[in-house]
Amino acid sequence: MNGWILALLITAGLLGILLLLRLGLRAEYFSGEVQVWLCVERFRFSLYSSTERKIKKKEDQKKPGAKKAVQKETRKSNGLGFHARDLAGALGELGGVAARLLKRVRVEELRGQVTAGGADAAEVAITYGRLWAVVGAVHALLERFVLLKSFDVDVLMDFESDKTRVEGVVEIGFRCVYLLAAALGVGKILWKRGAMRREREKTAAENGSGDSGKKVRQA
Repeated sequence: MNGWILALLITAGLLGILLLLRLGLRAEYFSGEVQVWLCVERFRFSLYSSTERKIKKKEDQKKPGAKKAVQKETRKSNGLGFHARDLAGALGELGGVAARLLKRVRVEELRGQVTAGGADAAEVAITYGRLWAVVGAVHALLERFVLLKSFDVDVLMDFESDKTRVEGVVEIGFRCVYLLAAALGVGKILWKRGAMRREREKTAAENGSGDSGKKVRQA
């Protein structure tokens, strides 16, 4: 008996640790190269690297008989059978779940540099001002909806460049328990909407059978 209690305590402790783990995504964009990592607490695991992908693509092209595969997109029904009214109501409730989840998201780092470029000094100055306005709007929006820990975005001007450049780093994080709560909330909404749909279909079927019975008796 004591062994079962100890096993339950250990399992509960492990589940608690897993639920309290902080997960995150980190993306970097510098010199046209993109890198994405999965963050688990302070550990990072590479998910995507445009540099590695380019190298792999070149190696695949060198292989004899290499052919490009053409992928066809297939549309599949979601199988839920929601009516437009159900879908609108579900989207409204899902929006509430998403808003609550966003409040739990923490932006660990948002750092970047936007350089306004162009040959015309007047156009560059106008672009520079507009970019600062966009940066300010994004900063205010993030502070309103998420927990912003670090925000450092600078706007520069470069009269020697012919286009505007963007470089930066963004890292977001959240705890597993909030993700689980959001998943349970979505499941509850879908189940409730499905039950309402089935109840309406059952009522409509009963009404239809009643009307047909009346017509038979009248005949």
